[in-house]
Amino acid sequence: MRKFLLIVVSLVVVALIGAVVVLMTLDFNHYKPEVEAELEAATGRDVTIDGDIRVTFIPNLAIALEDVTVAGAPGGSGDAFLELPEVLAVVSLLPLAFFDVVVERIRLIEPVVILETRADGPASWEFEPVASTDNPGSAPPPVKIELVDIQDGRIEWRDAGEKRVFEEVDLWIVALGADGPFEARGAFHLDGKAWALDADLGRLSRTQLPVNVVLAAGDDVSLKIAGTVALDADPVAVAGQTEVRLIRLGDLARLTGHQTLPAALHDMPLRFDAGVSASSQLVHLNDLAIELGESNVTGSVLVTIGDAPAAELSLAVNRLDLDALLPLFASTGEGSESAGSDAPWPDTLLVDADLLVEAAIFRGEPVRYVQLSAGLEEGVWTLEQANALLPGGTSVAASGAVTAEDGQATFRGPVEVISDNLRGTLAWLGEPMQEIADERLRRLDFSGDVVASLDVLAVTSLDLSLDSSRLTGGVAAKLEEVPTITAEFRLDQINLDAYLPAVASEREEGEPSGALPLSLPALSPWLERANVDLELHIQALTYNGVSVSSLVADGSVLNGVLDLNTLGAADVAGAAMRTSGTIDPVAETVSLQIGLQAPDAGGVLRLAGIDLPIDPAELGAVELAGDITGDATQAVVRQRLKTDLGSFSVDGTLLEPFGEIGFDGRVGLVSGSYRALADVMGVELPEAVDSDLSFAADVTTDLDGAEFDAVLTVLDASVRSSGSVEALRDAPQFDVRAQVQHDELATLLRDVGVDGGFPDLGPIDLGLTAAGTQDLIDMALAPSVVGPSTLHGKLSMTLGTDRPSVRARLEAGELALDPFLAVTSGGTLGDTDTGQAQRWSSEEIDLGVLDALDLRLELVAERLLFQGMAIESPVVVAEAEGGVLVIERLDGRIFEGQVAINGVVEPGVPHAIELNVVLADADMAQAMRHFAENDKLTGRLFLDLGMTSAGLNQRDLIQSLAGDGSVSLRDGAVHGFDLGAISDRLGSLDDELAIAGLLAQASSGGETPITAADGTLQIDNGVVRSDYIVVVLEGGRGDFRLAADLPRWWIDLEGDARLTDHPEAPTIPIAVNGPIDGPEQVVDTRGLENFLVQRAAETALRKLGEEELGGAAGAVLDVITDDSGGSTADANVDDVEGAPLETVPSKPEAPEEPLDAAGQLLELLTGDEDTAETESQEQSGGSGGLLDLLSRSSGESSAPYTPSETPQQDDQDFDTDGLLLDLLDGFGN
Repeated sequence: MRKFLLIVVSLVVVALIGAVVVLMTLDFNHYKPEVEAELEAATGRDVTIDGDIRVTFIPNLAIALEDVTVAGAPGGSGDAFLELPEVLAVVSLLPLAFFDVVVERIRLIEPVVILETRADGPASWEFEPVASTDNPGSAPPPVKIELVDIQDGRIEWRDAGEKRVFEEVDLWIVALGADGPFEARGAFHLDGKAWALDADLGRLSRTQLPVNVVLAAGDDVSLKIAGTVALDADPVAVAGQTEVRLIRLGDLARLTGHQTLPAALHDMPLRFDAGVSASSQLVHLNDLAIELGESNVTGSVLVTIGDAPAAELSLAVNRLDLDALLPLFASTGEGSESAGSDAPWPDTLLVDADLLVEAAIFRGEPVRYVQLSAGLEEGVWTLEQANALLPGGTSVAASGAVTAEDGQATFRGPVEVISDNLRGTLAWLGEPMQEIADERLRRLDFSGDVVASLDVLAVTSLDLSLDSSRLTGGVAAKLEEVPTITAEFRLDQINLDAYLPAVASEREEGEPSGALPLSLPALSPWLERANVDLELHIQALTYNGVSVSSLVADGSVLNGVLDLNTLGAADVAGAAMRTSGTIDPVAETVSLQIGLQAPDAGGVLRLAGIDLPIDPAELGAVELAGDITGDATQAVVRQRLKTDLGSFSVDGTLLEPFGEIGFDGRVGLVSGSYRALADVMGVELPEAVDSDLSFAADVTTDLDGAEFDAVLTVLDASVRSSGSVEALRDAPQFDVRAQVQHDELATLLRDVGVDGGFPDLGPIDLGLTAAGTQDLIDMALAPSVVGPSTLHGKLSMTLGTDRPSVRARLEAGELALDPFLAVTSGGTLGDTDTGQAQRWSSEEIDLGVLDALDLRLELVAERLLFQGMAIESPVVVAEAEGGVLVIERLDGRIFEGQVAINGVVEPGVPHAIELNVVLADADMAQAMRHFAENDKLTGRLFLDLGMTSAGLNQRDLIQSLAGDGSVSLRDGAVHGFDLGAISDRLGSLDDELAIAGLLAQASSGGETPITAADGTLQIDNGVVRSDYIVVVLEGGRGDFRLAADLPRWWIDLEGDARLTDHPEAPTIPIAVNGPIDGPEQVVDTRGLENFLVQRAAETALRKLGEEELGGAAGAVLDVITDDSGGSTADANVDDVEGAPLETVPSKPEAPEEPLDAAGQLLELLTGDEDTAETESQEQSGGSGGLLDLLSRSSGESSAPYTPSETPQQDDQDFDTDGLLLDLLDGFGN
């Protein structure tokens, strides 16, 4: 028997050895298909083994697979769920003999696992094994795994576009027994941070299973769970302590995949401690303590899970930083909207919640004492208490119920808001308060029954007190894509100015008010934004400083249709107004009626935010009435506005009022006083007559272009204009024609207050065309008549630069400048009808136009008329640039001579002027007639002057005139005496009596030719001086000095004329003194008269002979020839020549000293027996006595004296008297 057993054992051993040898030499790669098929059946996925299958039996059974791939879930990304470069499993051989499978270790080398979730399919780790066809009664033997070793693995988590990668995963899981205990140790890297895992699990066969888990990342993160699992409980329950420590909350976010954590939370530390009791039926967190930054939460949470879920929360928070937490909820709140009409919470849920927050930090300020007590039962939340104290001292309290209606939470209940410093609360909410008065937005009391949901907001029993205003009523709004709002309000009083920004009432002058005009295309989108039914009553309102009482707004907007029952007020700053009508953009119809009556339009305009360029009070009483009625294609507009200034009217058609609006019609203005219109527009007019004004314009426009035809009539003048404007919205272009007509220019000038004393000047017929853009305008002046002037030409204006510029090329026939210059001239050169005080104007000369624009003027005319002067064939070239006017050329013919003027005018304070004037070969007589109103001086005039001046008016410019120059006269004559005749007759000493008569004639008539006259001129302070003017006369020569005071309009011209053919004869003093246009002229012939008397007496006595007179003749000659030492005529002449310029007398003066013997004889000869009579004779221009007798003998008729009529004396004594009488009688014969 024993031997048999040995044989049997030997056979078994040999068989085993043979089996082992067979297995060791067997190639298991031939079984890949079978192995893959089994794995695919177990996982329900495609499994491929691309590498070798190796099996060894010594010392244990070891199976190694290479390059194993398990496919991902169907419909996934297509990436493999598992890629194993190599897997090794070691199985103990001995237990296999007892049909036990003991795996000593499983080693996974560099595995790659992709954990992928899908919204519409299974996750990548959810397998669906294929049902086995083997005997269902057979079951695989139990498997015991003692060690799992994962080396250098990679796990990738993909969820809704997020991806997290765990790299360098090393994990050791050890089972110390078949049922434990188990130990796990591992490490991995996530986002560059190294993590460590340490976990222990007790024996599975025990009823109380201890669990300890620690997950840490250095000192930054620590998660600890310590507790037990009650396996014998039904259901299984867990109890223990949970502890979380985070230096930075962002580390936990990286671990859980929430990378969008707000920056404020990212670096915030977290500490979480709680006792946890949990099962499949409830979760209880007790002794809850959470610290997040500076926020602390304590309390407890009890959640019951089952058919009747319930939750009890009791939390107390000392500080909650909502500024840091709200961004987290906002980032995770996407997609949280309820779907369809599902209720937001189940009807079976029971909730009892108490929350107290001592300080909730929001917008940087604490919201204090936030308290919420609420309960949920049978689908209804009961809000027992909800209140908070907001910054600024505003308290909010609410209570009521929240129900689920149509799948949305709806609140119903009373709400109360009380604030004693509303400004502070609004400032905390970010509303600007600086522009609102400090005493406003202080007190607020609000109460009302509120219904609120995501779709509905309604307030009934509304009672709102704001400062001194009280609003009552109610409002309901359905918050849809197009909201529907129904409201009825009653407001006792409000001052809107007190709540609007102060800058709204302090706009700069001329700044647009910001109020938009009513535009149907602009109004249509507003009407489509909401459906509104409004009824508003305001007892008293103040806006823009205007008081409005009994304001009513009653109307509706439904589906874009505005139905305005009434919009008006009984008193708007004294005005009554009402508007009603319908606007229907859908049916494209409009019908509006507007009415307004006001004693003063100012209040209404301020209320509307409209700024007029005039004072509204100037309009006086205002009455407006009109309507607009029509459809989409056109709407008829009729508007009438009556004011104290006139009546305005609009009659026409609005084209496409609901589209690209246009207008085709007439606008008009009729006023009884154009001066009143000018006055309110700030235009100052001189005193003149007033006139009616009428304006009418036919206009067609689409607001981007316009055509017009207008007529303006005022002061019997008509201005007609027509044209077109294009591209108003982009780059406007225009083409305009204008015609100005009036029957008489002088009448028009007088009517506008310019009375230049003009006679009839002729009609005005001025035509102008202009075309261009905002930057460049080309104008053409058609052949036009302006009074006596005719002109035409072309002008161009450039406006697109820093300084506008004008270039003008004009041609004229006869161009009269006086009517144009009379508007600003305060006095005219050569105006003899005005006094000296008014000759030069003190009115400031306005040269602002030179600073406003640059100018280039080229003018050619047939004749230029100015101040009674005519410049023939003038050519004017002038240019103003940078505010300085340069007269390049002013040429022409004047007084039959040629004139050339150039200069510079520079505006400033004062204005500066520089002029150069050259006059050649001019007719002196014409110049004298124009400037001095006489023609006593003739000839050809040559003048060359360079002048400068500075001043703000004519007077200043004349008084500061300075310069120098020269003057010449050729081939002329001086009228009033004939110096040549005197010179010629003085050549004969035998005819002295005829010479005496000629002297009287020559000093009172005739003319003296002038061969040449030359002088230099100096001008200083308006006074023209010349110390040396040489005049070459026929038979003589004159030396003169000149002082012409232009400011005083006074001339002093004084000098001496010498008889060149008679050097022994005395000089003749000549003086011209007085106003320039009417001086007194004096030719002093006394010296020449005395000289003639002497020569005449000497000659007569010599004719008598010494034999007849004896010693008496000698005595007489001695007296006449001054042998006795008396004064001579030459001495008297020398005295006259030596007199200074200012003391030249206009007539000789009578002697003051008694006459000596010679004088008595001369008195006898001249007959001067009475001094008064002598003075009278001297003033008459004669010499008296003998000269007078000689003058009478040559021209006057008188009865000669005859000696026969005288009785003879008896004695023979020498009769001296008789002798002289005979002598004189002989002279007379």
